[in-house]
Amino acid sequence: MSTMEAKTSTARRRPRRQFSEEFKASAVRLVVEGGRAVGTVARELDLTPSALAGWVRAGQAERTKGKWLRRSKTRPVHRSKSRPPEGRSFYPSPS
Repeated sequence: MSTMEAKTSTARRRPRRQFSEEFKASAVRLVVEGGRAVGTVARELDLTPSALAGWVRAGQAERTKGKWLRRSKTRPVHRSKSRPPEGRSFYPSPS
């Protein structure tokens, strides 16, 4: 018996769970308003961190109505890389 067969025969997958919108909203609130880490909250609620992180992202997108937030007022999030910034060149100057 190979290692893969041994793992699949002994380990059982947990059935896929469904969560109410209220449960998701309260979990997201713990992360966003409580300032707690996604991994910590996920562990306490017996969730996968990736599932909770997805709920948090969806909640943030809903609050911002799909608009991307800017990281800084002076620099946009997306920047064209086709031209170098002002005063710079693609090639280093000869010394």
